[in-house]
Amino acid sequence: MLSILRFIGIILLLFTKASIAQEVLPVGVSFFPPFKYMEDGKHVGSDTEIVVGVLSQMGYKVEISAHPWKRIQAEALAGKYALIYTLTKNKEREQYFYFSNPVSVIRDVFFKRSDRTIHWNTLDDLQSLIVSASEGYNYDDSFNLAARNGRFKVNWVLGEQPESTHLKLLQAGRVDVAICEVNVCQFLLRSRPDEFNKIDYINQSIGPDRTFHVGFSKQWPDSDKMVEQFNKTLGEFISTGKRDEILKRYGVELQP
Repeated sequence: MLSILRFIGIILLLFTKASIAQEVLPVGVSFFPPFKYMEDGKHVGSDTEIVVGVLSQMGYKVEISAHPWKRIQAEALAGKYALIYTLTKNKEREQYFYFSNPVSVIRDVFFKRSDRTIHWNTLDDLQSLIVSASEGYNYDDSFNLAARNGRFKVNWVLGEQPESTHLKLLQAGRVDVAICEVNVCQFLLRSRPDEFNKIDYINQSIGPDRTFHVGFSKQWPDSDKMVEQFNKTLGEFISTGKRDEILKRYGVELQP
């Protein structure tokens, strides 16, 4: 009898461990402060808190891996992560990911040196300027088309934190303007005022506001069901005011 009880106990223990293991989700992210970044050795940011908060309510534990965007995207396509966050939609990405409902809204603008007067109405007005932009980013179609057609000179930047590089190039006068999400580069200006003390931005959006989503890998088992549950739980998270409280705390523009 004792042997049978021990056997049952071992089976229950193994089942419990397996259940716990299934609750751990490998998640990929690239830094984009204040939406997602590291502070004191911890993953923080408005989108990080929202995504982790929603997944926690769903009963998951999150194991986050952070790398530059192009690596995260490649590893996600190889099936390393259950999901990556947060990214904009396009047709190419929708081949590989199920996209959640919007988590946050982003708005691209041009940053410049504060001692320069630069105005633009159409992207053709930039033809005499050098524009700093991040390689692999999904900018508005109007910007992507203008860059491909050579309507202005583009300085493409790679690396883990290209926005910081954009601001350094602006501060040094090596580029004329830099396309950057308004919350991201304003966060860097606030965080490093002595380093970036000669920079402001043109308050004119480059294309319409866009939305950030969680991308659930189509290679991950039952990811279609997972995104449905995520959307339901995200709706509850928003309705309670938790998302707006997080956005305010990080100084991110509130959702319309």
